This record gives sequence, structure tokens and C-alpha cells, in this order.
Amino acid sequence: MKLKIFNENQMDVNSYLLINKKKAILIDPGFNGKDIESYCKINEIAIDSVLLTHGHYDHIRDISFLKEYFDFLIYIHNDDYKFLFDGKLNFSQSFNRNYKLDKSYKIKKIKDNDKLELIDLVISVIHTPGHTPGSSMFHYNNFVFSGDTLFYDGIGRTDLFSGNFNAIRRSINKIKNHFSNNTIFYPGHGRHGDLNTIKKVNRFLQ
Repeated sequence: MKLKIFNENQMDVNSYLLINKKKAILIDPGFNGKDIESYCKINEIAIDSVLLTHGHYDHIRDISFLKEYFDFLIYIHNDDYKFLFDGKLNFSQSFNRNYKLDKSYKIKKIKDNDKLELIDLVISVIHTPGHTPGSSMFHYNNFVFSGDTLFYDGIGRTDLFSGNFNAIRRSINKIKNHFSNNTIFYPGHGRHGDLNTIKKVNRFLQ
């Protein structure tokens, strides 16, 4: 598996492309759609699946752009599913937009502990509510894609109307108890790092 990171965008959102041969899994398209499409076109890669860590606008916006070029199935936790069709819930209205996915898109609801068998890779779903009710992480081998639950030096916001601070604290404790220190966390924003290093700089893990 090859990992390609995209983050040259106005919202500083990280998008992750997991490539196996000529197929790929895309985590959080965000605002990186044009760079992702260009990279896949040059390297003759087809996006097979899109995994969403949660349903906020800055993580989902370029799904519509990429759907013009690729035929993929979208995966999102059941508790954030409605965000995809509601500009208030996904906060696109805060950007003077009213972004909603087309009802014709193929979307699969996921839940905690699901095992997604995609392009010969097995991805584990870990439900980590708090930033949003359906926030989830995706675990593959030694990599965890943590969305806006855990950042290198902090955690996701819980002051938005769908946030819950007590819930995200429980999710952070779940991370502390579930993963080894050499696990590498790739967040929705900012730099990545191994859990041992993150524990030293992130007060929520201390």
C-alpha cells in the first residue's frame, strides 16, 4: 500500500489516498479535489471508495467534483449520514454555501468495529464521537486516520452545535487505551506523528 497526502488548500484539510496497484481509497476529499484528480489521472489510478471521518463541509466538499471523474462508494458513520444532505449540519452555510450531496450517490452507512474490505485492504472503523456524533477513525496496519477527533497537539472542536466535550474525552481515552505508542496518527488537519510523540505534546493525552 502506498500513502499519498494532499493538503495544499485554503482550509488546511488533509486528504489521504491509500493506493493498492491502480486502485485507491480516499479519506476525506475536503478541498483537495483538483489535486487528487490530477494525481490520479497522471498515475492512472481509479478511486474505488471514499471514507469520511465525519460530515463537515471542509471534509466533504470535493466529493461532487471527484464524482465527475470516478465511480466510487461513499462510507460514513450512520450518526453523520444526515450531515451529507443538510447545509446547516455540515456547516456549509457558515461559508455562505448550502452544500448537499446528490441523492443518487452510492452511500453506505458504517458503525463501530466494522471491517471494510476494499481494494484488497482491510480497514477497521473506530467510532469516536465528540467532534460530531458520528466522527470515526479508520485503522489500517500501523496507521490511524483520526479526522478531527485527535490532532498532533490538540483535539477537535466541541463548541459547535453537534459537538460534545464529554464524548470526545471518552474517545481520547479510548485512543490511549487501544493503540500502541508506535501507531502513526494522520489527522484531518495539521501534521501527523506517532502516538508516543503526540502524548508528549498533546495535553489531552497526558
